[in-house]
Amino acid sequence: MRKIILVLTVVGLFSLAIVDVVSAASTADVVISVTCRKLSVGVSVGTSAFGTVNEGSETVASSANGVNNDGNVTEDFELKLTAVAGWTALQAGTPGTDEYILGAIFKFAAPTTADYDDSEDMLSTGYVEATTAIFAKDGDVVGEKGYSVAASGNRNLWFYFFAPSATTVGTQQLITVTCRATAS
Repeated sequence: MRKIILVLTVVGLFSLAIVDVVSAASTADVVISVTCRKLSVGVSVGTSAFGTVNEGSETVASSANGVNNDGNVTEDFELKLTAVAGWTALQAGTPGTDEYILGAIFKFAAPTTADYDDSEDMLSTGYVEATTAIFAKDGDVVGEKGYSVAASGNRNLWFYFFAPSATTVGTQQLITVTCRATAS
């Protein structure tokens, strides 16, 4: 019995020595994994044309502009317009001479002029972030609005135009709308 205990003790000590030698090293590697947040937005249709409209008329574009989350994280979209020479953008009320209103709504299907809310859906020259109510029709599902858009997700953006009551500018006006992605 003593011999068996002695043999087992020697084998055990020898096993521990081998494990220590096998697991010990002068260097070891750690692999670090990093993905940088990429915010990116794309527009599938880069123009929207209302054509010739009557003074004082309200209209919704006949087709939507596709806005895509080209980034790798969930994004919110922000919109702003660039002022045009000769006309002034309003965010509420009724446009006067050389004044206009340009609105936007993220929605699956075409909205009506009544769907646009002065306090929430009209564009200005400063960025405004889409929310549950801003640039959205109240009551619509979250998945069609311009916020919390998953990576590779897309939305339809519909524009609304309220023409000047009168204008001194008889040539075509080009209004640029910029869409920016922000982290959701």
